[in-house]
Amino acid sequence: MSSKRTIDVGFTLIELLVVISIIAVLTAILLPNLVGIRGRAADARKKADLKEFQSALRLYYNDNQKYPEEADLDEATGPFQNGTYSISVPEDSEYVRLSDDAYNMYVTLTNEADPDINESKTKCGISLDPDNFDYYVCAR
Repeated sequence: MSSKRTIDVGFTLIELLVVISIIAVLTAILLPNLVGIRGRAADARKKADLKEFQSALRLYYNDNQKYPEEADLDEATGPFQNGTYSISVPEDSEYVRLSDDAYNMYVTLTNEADPDINESKTKCGISLDPDNFDYYVCAR
């Protein structure tokens, strides 16, 4: 008498549902963190570009005993575009010349919780507005 043994191969419905639930929970936890990484990386690049341009502005000041006019930054033949200082104006930034010896330059960050925002405003004498996410560099 021979008996056949059957071997069940596969997963039960309960096992599949448990695995799918675990994957869903992990995705819900990790996805928001991964999405924020790109924004923080873009903000870090914006801040680095602003700091680099701040150094070029200081070199300009050392050569001319004044900071440039806003128009000097916009012209294609200006000192920042023709190679004298070998740097272009950071994208999406705003430059405001306050006097020969002072300016403010800022860019809006996407990470609203960045602690550098309020620190930069305090350093540059800008009022702390919770709805304003601009990061500043300045000379005063």
